[in-house]
Amino acid sequence: MLRIFGNNNNSPFVGQDTVVTIGMFDGVHLGHKKVISELVVASKKLSLPSVAITFDIHPRKILGNAPAMICSLEHRLQLLSTLGLDSVWVISFTEEFSKVTAKEFIESFLLDKLSAAKIILGENGNFGYKGEGCIKYLQENYPEISTECAPRVMIDNVTVSSSLIRKFTSEGNLSSSRKLLGRAPSVLGKVIKGKQIGRTIGFPTLNLNPDHELFPPNGVYATFTRCGDTIFNSVTNIGYRPTIDDSKEEIGKIESHLFNFNGNLYDHTAEVFFIEKIRDEKKFSSIDELKENIVKDSNKAKKILAKSNYSDRTD
Repeated sequence: MLRIFGNNNNSPFVGQDTVVTIGMFDGVHLGHKKVISELVVASKKLSLPSVAITFDIHPRKILGNAPAMICSLEHRLQLLSTLGLDSVWVISFTEEFSKVTAKEFIESFLLDKLSAAKIILGENGNFGYKGEGCIKYLQENYPEISTECAPRVMIDNVTVSSSLIRKFTSEGNLSSSRKLLGRAPSVLGKVIKGKQIGRTIGFPTLNLNPDHELFPPNGVYATFTRCGDTIFNSVTNIGYRPTIDDSKEEIGKIESHLFNFNGNLYDHTAEVFFIEKIRDEKKFSSIDELKENIVKDSNKAKKILAKSNYSDRTD
């Protein structure tokens, strides 16, 4: 079971050697999975615990110009928990921490707190003030620490990267995002209480607070929705709900209609997997016309989902 610890001062591995990697792991995409896989293999070979160091927020949120996150911290930890790691150390990235040099980070965190016997990074992996720390820096200044550079992962002649996944997802290119992620693009969040308008017209919806995660453009999508261990076929709308509420105060509102479900999932955590876009969001002339189109959307979604097993999200 994955062990998560989360302050900047203590570690459960004092005096015990470890195998370590460092990264934001935003998206936990195929490139990240390669690094983690190398880490887990090395830890088993050396009979040492594996530790992935990550951060609560993107460093650029402190340093400026932070990108939209593919995954929230909770989502990242959930995905990392499936990869065979022993533990994840979540470091709070503060303005003070941003000034920690590579030397200070190695000596205070990697050596003093984790007794790192081996460090594995991706080809572009770096750490410390201005990203000074990297495999080459470790080899030149700390030859006593074993190092390994995990090879980059190429899909369709492009390097898998979080920035490219953000681009594809924000443009609505779900198939390309899926190839680089190794699963369908998704958002994880808490189910919140909406205005319950969908219930009054015969199509109750699950309203999701996506915790500021990146999601596709506004529109209607065929989706799978997971809550706990239960998977629902669903149709999901992202946007303003222009037929019902044209105020545009809820940009990016995510509402999923779960097929064959009438229960209450408030305050539960749900994950919505975007499989295929059905249409753009539009304003209809009446509620009746909206209802007719929801029926059409649902039928299209069912046909799409019938051809896409839920397990395909991890292919």
